Amino acid sequence: MKKNKSIITAYFFTLIGFLALFWMLFSYGILPIRYRWLLVGIFAILQVVFGFLVFRRFTSKIAKTSLFLILIVLLLAYAGGSYYLGRGMDTLERLSEKNVEELRFSLVVPEDSALESWEDIAKKTIYAPLEKDAEKLNPFIQELKEKSKKDLKISTVDSYSKGADDLLNGKIDILLLNEAYRGLVEEELKEFGDKTRTLDLFKLNIERVTKETKDIAKKVEKRESFNFYISGMDSYGDIKSTVSRSDVNLLLTINPNTHRILITSIPRDSYLPIAGGGNDGYDKLTHAGIYGIESSIKTIENLLDVDINYFARINFTSLITMVEILGGIEVQNERAFSTGSSYFPQGNIFLNGEQALSFSRERYSLPGGDFDRGRNQGKVLSAMIEKAMTPS
Repeated sequence: MKKNKSIITAYFFTLIGFLALFWMLFSYGILPIRYRWLLVGIFAILQVVFGFLVFRRFTSKIAKTSLFLILIVLLLAYAGGSYYLGRGMDTLERLSEKNVEELRFSLVVPEDSALESWEDIAKKTIYAPLEKDAEKLNPFIQELKEKSKKDLKISTVDSYSKGADDLLNGKIDILLLNEAYRGLVEEELKEFGDKTRTLDLFKLNIERVTKETKDIAKKVEKRESFNFYISGMDSYGDIKSTVSRSDVNLLLTINPNTHRILITSIPRDSYLPIAGGGNDGYDKLTHAGIYGIESSIKTIENLLDVDINYFARINFTSLITMVEILGGIEVQNERAFSTGSSYFPQGNIFLNGEQALSFSRERYSLPGGDFDRGRNQGKVLSAMIEKAMTPS
């Protein structure tokens, strides 16, 4: 009789755990609705089956013990699921409370410069676009002055590109460079990387809490089509900084009724009015990313006359990781070509993470250049979606 009471008590605890998990699944809305109902349905069936067994009279001690242990395992599953759901939501809430931005600045000098110490630097003038990038520069300049304990002389230039050009031509001695702009500078001045060096001692990363994160998602009516923007950055490592060139610009138009996705690739070098920090001045689309994801989104919305409802930012590392997690992907390659590290034959080919990155980046070996590269990026994305939706 005592064992029966223990079994009944354990069952009621599993019932409480089931109700708690049910509430968390539908309150947090983490999973798509169909998967939520699938999980609830499975656990509901288990509760009914075990409820029937609990109130059935067992004479076998082994049967009673087995049922009790199964109920304990089920209870632990409910507890574990609820714990990780709660922990995940707590993490998301903490992240949404503040937006942390990593600022990376460097003091750049000519490659043959003799400048090394703070004493050397204090004798020279540091140049930076104080007006155009004031919001980002000011925290770093403050940190620089505190670290050097010197009365540093800082003057302004029109832009990072102008400052870089002046540095190469010997007109200035030191450029304070926002590293988010390095790619843009090296694109305009090919020799910049070879003819300059960074004073490593003074390279600083500053994390700061910016203004409250702005929700830029547009509301989507149930069962209505929506747009998902993917911004691809030309960098490795963690995606911490909020500013970087957007070299990949893919717009996914998703129709929930037909279960179809239209992928639109917009070439990085499209010459467009750049919204936001670009003040609607004409520039390459890739440079919109430097002003933040909002600038890229608004620029594309203006170009295509659409609303972008959701977005994601990825870089080289995240693409490699996602393809590897999927176990590789298969794409149909229309023409054979090679890159510096890989050869891609014509036909159906298998790609691992590194190969998928090379396949997506190459444009010089393709007759259509950036247009062919955009098509290949669409193929990689389609293959990833198909692989993710295919049962293992």
